[in-house]
Amino acid sequence: SFNDISNKLPINFLLNDSKGLTKKSNNEFISKYTVKLDDLDRTIEVTSYYSFFNKASKNNSLQDIGGIYNYSINDIRLNLSNFYSRADVSYPFKNIDLMLNAGVKYSYINALTEGKYNLNNLTNLFESPFYSNFIDFDYLESNLAIYSEFKKKLGKFQIGGGLRWENLKYNSKVEQYNKEIKYASGNIFPSLNFLYNITSNISFVSSYSKKISSPSYSDLDPNNSGYFDKYNSSTGNPLLKPSFSNNYEAKITAFNYVFIGANYSKIKDANMVVFEVQDNSILTNKTIKTFSEVN
Repeated sequence: SFNDISNKLPINFLLNDSKGLTKKSNNEFISKYTVKLDDLDRTIEVTSYYSFFNKASKNNSLQDIGGIYNYSINDIRLNLSNFYSRADVSYPFKNIDLMLNAGVKYSYINALTEGKYNLNNLTNLFESPFYSNFIDFDYLESNLAIYSEFKKKLGKFQIGGGLRWENLKYNSKVEQYNKEIKYASGNIFPSLNFLYNITSNISFVSSYSKKISSPSYSDLDPNNSGYFDKYNSSTGNPLLKPSFSNNYEAKITAFNYVFIGANYSKIKDANMVVFEVQDNSILTNKTIKTFSEVN
């Protein structure tokens, strides 16, 4: 067990000294074009966005374990491209208090990470660094979404709802592990909401929605993303799955400020942070795992 291993270690004291240097750059481009179709506020809006982000970080860790020195270094470089383009149509019918919205969106993400490591070496690595382990991570995601929604007023009532179809695809690959994870799925996500004005300042609101949340590239990246030494590390998990949730909420609001309510979510394949210690190991690793059902 962990306690048995710890009791056998001849540790009189433990000192850590960690240093890091990070360089970042980010470039963004965004364009927006709006066409007003008539004098009734019916519009078409087209938006495009692109960004390129890169980060280079070098870290070292010196650990003094009862007079025995452990040297660790890493060098991690990230290049991230992010693009989306969307077109939205807004179509109000003011004479019957009805609003219709519809749109389409395409998004694309590409993340490339190169990690170099030499961990827990008894040789001083800081003066003449060299690396013994390498992790190259490649992540590519695309998502096509088509959506529509409506809002309708009926006296003190207001109802709304929508449908969203998403076709999500992503590949994550770790070169050194010879492992590639592929995901592709098309799903429909409905939503419905209801509002009743009890008085001019007090309202009752209820809603339902089904949503998807895909893991971010940083959650999938197996490169070390945080503090590291002989006893601690922090890595992503390339085996994560997208999360699907059914969400319910009901509440009473007053003056658009104070509210009391309740909500409930049932999540399939929830991704949650865990701390792991392997058998016969003293290393604690912070990572993320997928749990099949969470309420």
